[in-house]
Amino acid sequence: MANQADTGQADHEYNMSALMEACDKEEVEAMMEETPKARHEHTPMPSPNPKKRFDEQDQRLKIIEKRMEENAHAVKENKEVIGRMKEEIMDLRKENISLKQQCLEQARYKRRWDLRLIGLPEKEKEDTREVVIGIFTRVKTPGVGGYSASFGKEE
Repeated sequence: MANQADTGQADHEYNMSALMEACDKEEVEAMMEETPKARHEHTPMPSPNPKKRFDEQDQRLKIIEKRMEENAHAVKENKEVIGRMKEEIMDLRKENISLKQQCLEQARYKRRWDLRLIGLPEKEKEDTREVVIGIFTRVKTPGVGGYSASFGKEE
């Protein structure tokens, strides 16, 4: 690519000859003197106030540092909260297991006397225990070890 100064083109894509035709030569020369010339293609112009630029950068760095500290503090708090939540979850799981066992035990206890005798019609307000004891006493054989009416206790 040819040097921009050789072709008469600056950063912008316009033709200097067209500008010369549209304006007086003196106006074009005045504009060229006012426009700072780049030392190299894409070289930025030096800052008119470098101290101000460094002060702005320092200020931006301080803002970034402050945000980083706030984020670090928030991360630390979140880790603590997560740790407490994990402990609480473990406690709740243990409690849940215990409650499930209690429910199963109560259901088992409730079903203790749930007995269905096939072929025996169900009557309202019937004492199932007495019916079962009656059946056992009729089936009871003297040679097998006798059971009393209180179930499970051998005579």
